[in-house]
Amino acid sequence: PTAKESRTAPKAMPKSSRVATITRLSTSRPSASVPKGCAMEGGASDGGVSGTIDGNTENVTEGVLIQEANGVIGIGASQADPQRGWNLRFPASVGSHACGPTPSTLIQFSRDFPGDDSLTVQALGSGAGSCTIVVTSLTAERVEGTFSGVLIDNQDNEYPVTNGSFAADRLQ
Repeated sequence: PTAKESRTAPKAMPKSSRVATITRLSTSRPSASVPKGCAMEGGASDGGVSGTIDGNTENVTEGVLIQEANGVIGIGASQADPQRGWNLRFPASVGSHACGPTPSTLIQFSRDFPGDDSLTVQALGSGAGSCTIVVTSLTAERVEGTFSGVLIDNQDNEYPVTNGSFAADRLQ
């Protein structure tokens, strides 16, 4: 049997000579979660993360972001040229916090340089490296502290981290 043709809409759309455009009326997250509009000069949050790993001081002050949820603070700092970044996660309280066995404290570092100088390492506790993050100052406006540890790559090679420090403005 052959079905009778029918329209999907009661009236056809008129043709238009205008070019199709999209206007964003709002963003997917509140602007307060991206202070300074993700400005790369100085980063989205004033501060940075620095540490000595594999004999190199890795100081990242661009692209600094902070997240807070359920009593845990996460700080990320990333840079595009050369590409590298730090990620820290720790309880939102002043004091010393060791990695593992719960996943609330960790250190991760990665760099992606041309050639063979790429590296991705982490300390999660529970047999995957070790670390200590010391929150030295925690105010309504800012969090600061230090960190150290032994980070592990995916071949179980160890990379000591020393002289670690971090600072970031907290979101209001």
